[in-house]
Amino acid sequence: IIRIGGRSQATELEGKNLRVVSKYISKTRVQSQTLGQTYSELEETMKIAGFSIKPLHQSRNGATWKGMQHLLCLKWPMIHAQLDLMDAEGLNWLGVKSINCSKSEDMDETDHERLKNLTRTAEHNIHHLSKLERRILATSWFKQWCEDKSASLFEAVKSAKGLRENIQAVHEEINRRALVQADVVGVTTISLTRNIETLRRIGAKVIIYEEAAEVIEAHIISSLMPGVEHFIQIGDHR
Repeated sequence: IIRIGGRSQATELEGKNLRVVSKYISKTRVQSQTLGQTYSELEETMKIAGFSIKPLHQSRNGATWKGMQHLLCLKWPMIHAQLDLMDAEGLNWLGVKSINCSKSEDMDETDHERLKNLTRTAEHNIHHLSKLERRILATSWFKQWCEDKSASLFEAVKSAKGLRENIQAVHEEINRRALVQADVVGVTTISLTRNIETLRRIGAKVIIYEEAAEVIEAHIISSLMPGVEHFIQIGDHR
């Protein structure tokens, strides 16, 4: 007998929970390698997510030279070289301290050709820009920085989701190997719906519902898995 779900108060079922039994099911070599590699990749992915979310959180108080300089160095090295000489005072000079990701000006109305011209001027000599032109250009940089960090964060979250699904698939296969050794599998209707994919793969022939009068029809229908030959309901006929 193996029980799926929370801890049972019945002493007869002590040690019969799937979480306990599955610990004694040996993993295959491929499964061990998959889990080790996937957990390692998940850890690195969460680090990437942390590297993205921390500066985004800090950016609510405005742009910082530490956060912006990598973007400028990568995309506009000639401008970066000029601002780098100013160190932390560079952004103060640009006038972006009051800009943040959540309240940044909508740049859609700014003519893209004008931005290109401002960028070319700044690459030649950033001191030729007026205060308003510096702010327009700096705002576009900061918006690009926020978009890049957000994209990196969402990509990391998406990747982490896929890695967790891979880990879950390995554990579900281990659970399946434990369940096929049992003559009886005990499960609540809620646990059945949560573990339906694993239960479908064990090929149960008989399903018995206790207290069937209290079970809603949707849960009964979900338990009608392929291969079931006998469906028995026990409960108050009223």
